[in-house]
Order: sequence, then structure tokens, then C-alpha cells
Amino acid sequence: MITLLLILFSSLHLISAIISDCKNGKIIFDPSSPDHSYQANFSSPEPVSPANFSCEFQINVPEGSFARVELTLISLINSQSSVVIFDQLNRSETVFAATPSYFYFIASGGRIQFSTDSNKTNFGFTVFWNKYPNPAVVGARVNASDTQPIIETPHGKMSILINAETKVSATILKPQLPYLLKYLRGVIFFDGPDWNNTKNFGTGLQLLNGNTQYVSTGNSMTVLILSTSLDDFAWLIFQDYERTKDIKRFQGVWCDRNISPCGSITLDATNGPVALQVSGDDSVISGLNGTGQLEVYIGIASQNKTNLVATYHPGAAETSSSLPQSVFGTFKTFLMTNGNATITFNDTQDAHEMTVPVGKTGFISSNNYGTFTYQLCDMLLHSAAKSKVKFRYSISQIDLVGQPYFEISGQSNGKLVYNRIVFHADPEYFYFIANGGRIQFSTDSNETNFGFRIFYDKYQNFTMSGGSVNVSNIVPLIKIPDFGGSMLIKAETKVSATVMRLPDDYMLHYLRCVIFFDGPSYNNTKNIGTGLQLLNGNTQYVSTGNSITVLILDNPPVGFAWLLFQDYELTKDIKSYQGAYCNSFNPCGSITLDATNGPAALQIYNKNDVNVISDLSGSGQLEVYIGAASQNKTNLVATYNAGETSSSLPQKVFGFFKTLLLTDGNATVTFNDTYTEGVMYVSVGSTGFLSSDRYGRYALQSCYATLLNSYKSIVKFRWSISDIDLVGDMWLQVFGEQIINNERSTYVKNYNASNPPTLNSYEEFIGTSMTVNFGDRECKNGKIVIDNTHLVYRYPANFSAPGPVFPANFKCEFQINVPEGWYAVVQVSLISPNNSQSSAVIFDQLDRSET
Repeated sequence: MITLLLILFSSLHLISAIISDCKNGKIIFDPSSPDHSYQANFSSPEPVSPANFSCEFQINVPEGSFARVELTLISLINSQSSVVIFDQLNRSETVFAATPSYFYFIASGGRIQFSTDSNKTNFGFTVFWNKYPNPAVVGARVNASDTQPIIETPHGKMSILINAETKVSATILKPQLPYLLKYLRGVIFFDGPDWNNTKNFGTGLQLLNGNTQYVSTGNSMTVLILSTSLDDFAWLIFQDYERTKDIKRFQGVWCDRNISPCGSITLDATNGPVALQVSGDDSVISGLNGTGQLEVYIGIASQNKTNLVATYHPGAAETSSSLPQSVFGTFKTFLMTNGNATITFNDTQDAHEMTVPVGKTGFISSNNYGTFTYQLCDMLLHSAAKSKVKFRYSISQIDLVGQPYFEISGQSNGKLVYNRIVFHADPEYFYFIANGGRIQFSTDSNETNFGFRIFYDKYQNFTMSGGSVNVSNIVPLIKIPDFGGSMLIKAETKVSATVMRLPDDYMLHYLRCVIFFDGPSYNNTKNIGTGLQLLNGNTQYVSTGNSITVLILDNPPVGFAWLLFQDYELTKDIKSYQGAYCNSFNPCGSITLDATNGPAALQIYNKNDVNVISDLSGSGQLEVYIGAASQNKTNLVATYNAGETSSSLPQKVFGFFKTLLLTDGNATVTFNDTYTEGVMYVSVGSTGFLSSDRYGRYALQSCYATLLNSYKSIVKFRWSISDIDLVGDMWLQVFGEQIINNERSTYVKNYNASNPPTLNSYEEFIGTSMTVNFGDRECKNGKIVIDNTHLVYRYPANFSAPGPVFPANFKCEFQINVPEGWYAVVQVSLISPNNSQSSAVIFDQLDRSET
């Protein structure tokens, strides 16, 4: 057993003095200055500055503070009088008119250069200094596989931290009203997980005016919000840079047909792809003129284009016949891949009702098409002047899992002429045992399709393997019934039963045929309930004695139910349960645990043997167990406080079965289901742990993981071993690519029973990667026999290319048995230094060899 701790590097005074002559060409303002305005006691109407006047104002800002300058500049039309604002990094913005405008300075401050031409100019400003508050960081994560962006509005927030799978890309939408633009200067973007002044990208206004994106160098970006407004004055769009790296320009608008219509927007992609990001109402494209190709996405321009709904070629005949076109969804991306075109939106057209001329083509899609979430679509098409036309349609993609429906109807002169077509999922199955039950059916004013069939059958006289549970158990007893019959579960005290939600919702109705009984038989008077009731209740069934009987009434699909049993002594304090069977194909996603009324448990099974916790938001304490929430906590690997995990997440947790126990509060756990197996990217300052897959249990253990700093930069890896069991052939190897005097070499530490490590003693090296391999070499007698009972066999048990480093003078033979009609494919990885004599000799069935 091993747990490795990984630590990677770690007021305002107004006085009556007059300041107008600027004798030295410069005036300095800081919090201790007697004057906080120019001119002194400045107020509207603004004082008049003389012609051909110039002055520089230095605004000093101490660390931990910021300054807001409220500035007014009024001059004649075509006047060259101006104000040039320089920030702390000497980036400038020139202003010819401000009535008034806000400018923000962070440490160490900036400058205001004011100059007039031959005309007199009204000019003045006031400086307000404020300290940064202690902000509550709003955190989120973006991934390369996303189809929707993270959208943040600054209202009510002081800072926002965004993490990414690779890098963070930030863009911005133009505010609905022009007067809100000035607040964008108070939205400041920083490279990394804090607001380090030297890593300041710029402001929201600079981002908007540059038609560009800000991109983090690592996997995090922080936004500091100094503006305050009653409105959501800015819409900040975050994506993983993997999705935006090929896009050269960005334009963003928040459209509302009553306040800020989209109108016509030109996209110039002659120098590379241009993205128009639109949020707000459903859109209606009414025109597309120019050249090139336009791709329309509901959401972002995704990796696999699952949310791509249309591709247009401006000026082509097929494009003119396909417009106008409704595009549903609150966020859309119009990606111009080449050429130069103007897209026009009809901001007065109802997107859900459209008159279509003869010959028109188009599409209808749901509002979140391509994203795994709730979908909705409704559309009314009618012919011009209500004339009779032929409507022709086909369905290219539809998902009817669960309870959705799809309906099409046609009318002529107010009469229904086309029969409604309703697609629906498979019929629901319900099960009755003696003495039966009832079905109550009623309809409202609408026509309803209804019917059922009944099949009677006897219980299957088959007793399945049961089992027993004890107070000392570390893992639950997991039963996966594949056919009808019954099973008996016994306990040391009482039996606790829970159930896991499977990834395929269409199999949920089979849980109704799983019935739990209190006691050693299926006595109808002691019926606790069905598997579906257990799942939907987020609860546990508990026997009054020391046994529960489970009756399966049908022959359902293989693996339709995962039943978990524990001794009630371990679960008696837990108030609610959730269970999830998830892996890279069936992602866990985000799961909310509510422990306000008592501890809440999330039970996870993952056949890939690893889950990655990427975020924990909310409140409360979360305990992570490999196995069950045990009595003595020997298998507890981590404890987190929600909202305080930025340096310790993401975190890999090995083991097929885990329990995440929220002891109090209300928190959302987010899993990264797109991780690379065996590899975890970590940033400077991260902390974490590595544990074996059965930590806390008396069983064969293994662990294999590689840590990489983002983009393989050179960092210091610092680690210690807090717990390890090196009985028998168990061994631990820590190795990596280290850098010494700019030379690359291999860092290796090997431990076994005869060479144990010193616990809680830190080791460290400087390099680009660190790999931990823990397991049993299994070659106790110099030979290992392998046959097809394994189907897939790995040596060592946790092997993934390029494989672990073996010690010097090690030998082992592997006998690979293959039965008639079968063959075996062996993928061998062998890497050794030049001129090494380490080798693998392969012998076939006729003893012919290859070295």
C-alpha cells in the first residue's frame, strides 16, 4: 500500500488648493496627496484649460490597491486635444472625448498625458483609491472536448479563476449599450491563478477593441473585476485554447431584438478564420453576401463538430435558397473559415415561426444540439399567402432515450390533414407480485395513445450466489444479476443495500423487477421496495435483522443493475446516497451532494480503475475513500474543503470503487472524464497524492502514474512516502527525466523489502516528468504462465508504454499458452541505453527465437 504526497514547487479628501499651471510639466497623485483631483475641487461643469497646454499626471498605486479615475474631456469637433492613458506596463489608450469615462490603474500605477491644441478644452478628473477586497473566486474549468463555452458575467463578482485542460482562451462580447463600454476597462485579465501585475494581459476593453483572444501560458487564467455596475455589463467567454488556436480574429455581440439588434456584421477571413460569437435571443440569418465558407455551430466551434448545424458558401445558389434560417440556442458561433462575407440577421423575425417560399430548404435543430443536456425545439412553417405547397422533410439525427417525443402535424385551411407522428422510447415495464396492483388511467382534453400487455409467469426457481458483509469490510459486496432468481445477503449486524445508476437510462425500468425483502426469504409482507425506488429515493434499504433477500423477476440485459451491500454499522450515519457507473465513454460529469441534513455519499465504480476530480465547489468537507467509507478510515486517501482546493485539483484517484462522502454543506464534484490514462498534467504550486488502487485493503496493490508539468517545462518535483507495504516481491520505483547542469539524465529511486524507504522524508529533483510505479513483479519462481483466461494480460499489472524501469540483473520467463483456434498478440516495449545487453528473446511454438 502506498500513499505518496506530491508537492510541486511551491476617505477621500477634497481641499481648495489650485493646481492649474503644471509648472514642472508633471503632477504626481498618490493616496497621501493633499489633492485627489485636477483641478482642485473639480466638479461639473469642468474647468477650461488654455490652448496649447500640456501636462502629465502620474497616478501612483500601492500594492493591494487600485485607483479609479473619473475623467471628463470636452473639446470642439475635429479638435486634436487629447488624453493618452498609460497603464503600469506602459500600454496606452488615446481619448479625444470623455463625458465622463472611467480608467483604472493597478500597482504600481500609470500616467495621464493631457495636451490641447489651439482651442480651449474642458478637462478634469478625480482619483479614487480603493483596496482590493477579499474576493470569493468563482471557479470553472474548460476542456478540449467542450461544445459550450463557460460564460461569466462580472456582476456581483470580484474575481474569476478559470482552469483549462490545455490553455485558457478568453474572448468578450460587446455590451448591449454603448455607455457600458467604460466599465470594461475595470475588467483585467491575468496569466495564471492570481493577479500578478507582471502577468497582466490587458483589460476587457482592449480585448474587445483588438478583436482577439487572451491566451494563458499555463492552464489557468484569473480575471479581476474592479468595475461595479447595476447591469451585467460584460459577457466573458472562456474556452480551451485547443478549440480556438486556429482562429485569427474574434467578434462578439450580445443581441436583443428590443435593445441591441445584431444587424449586419462583416467577417474578414482573408488572413485566417474569423469567429463571430453571438449570445442572446434565437437568431434568424436573413442574408449572407461575399465569398468563402461559413460554419454555424450551436455553442462553440467544437473538436468533432457534433454541434455543427449548417455550412454556407456566400453567394452560392444553395445559400440563397436556404435563407432565411432560424438558429436556436442562447450561444452560437459563426466561423468564417476563409473569404470575406457580411452576415445579416433579421432582428424582428420570430425565430419559431417562418413563412417559406416554394423551393426553400433549411433545417430545424434543438436549442442545445450536440451537447449532452436538455433539448427543446418548436417551429411553425407556413407557405406564402397560405397557398398549398408540398412539405418534404427527413430526420438526420434524433435521440429518444428516456421520455422525449417528436411530433409533426400539417394543416390545410385550418384542418388537420397530416397525421401526427410520435416517436417515443421503448414501452415502460412494470412488475406486480402477489396479490397484484392497479393502473389508473385518465386523459385531459388532448388525444392520447395508450395501451398495455400483461404477461404472467412464475418465479424462477434459481438461487444465485449471495454473500455476507461485515463491519470490518473496506469494500462493499457488489452483485450484478444477469438473470432471474433470488439471492440472500447476510450481515454481521444489519444489511444495507444501495444501487448504482447506470449510464444507459433506457435500462432503468428493469430496476423495477429487482425487489428487496426484509429477511431470509421473499415474504410479500416484508417487501421493502424495488431497485428503481431505491435509486430514485437516494437512500438505502436496511434489514431489521441480519439478512436481505433480493428477487429478480425477469431475464434483463447483462449488467442492468449494480447492487451494493454493506454492514449497516458502516452506513447508519449516512443520510443520502447516489451511485454512478462511469468511465471515459460514460462520463461522471458534475454531481451535486447535499449534506445539509446529514452526510451524503457518492459511490462510483469505474472499470478504467481511475477517476480524476477536477473541481469541488460549494461548501462542506469531502472525504475520499478507495472502497467504502470504512469504520477506521484506513482507506481514506484525501479530505477536501469545498472551495479551497485550487492547488490540490485536479487529482487522480485510483481504484475501481470509490466513496466520496460529504460530511456537511452542499457541494458539486466535477470529474474530468477526458484524461489521458496514466498521465496527469500539474502546474507549479500543485499538491496532491498518489495511492495504490486498493489502498487500505489486505490485497495485491498496484499504482502507475506519470506527472508532467504543462508543456514539459523544467520544475522541481518534491515528494515523500507516508505509507508503504513492501512484503514479498512488492517494489516501488520513482523515476523521471532530470536536468543537471543543462544535461538530461534519468532519475531513479528503487525500493523493496530489503531496501525500504524512509517514511515522511522528502526527496526532490529538477526535471520535466516524474513517474511512480508500485506493484508485484510476480516472478517468484523465475517463470509466469499466461493463458487466455485473462483475455488481456499486462506485465507488470499496471503496464503502459514505455513501461517501468527494471533493476539490474533481473530475469524472468513468460510462458504464453494459446489454445487451438486462438492466437495471441503481444505488444512488447523494451528501452535500454546504447550498447546495453538487456534483451527479450521471443520463442515461437516451434522454439524458433528472435532477440
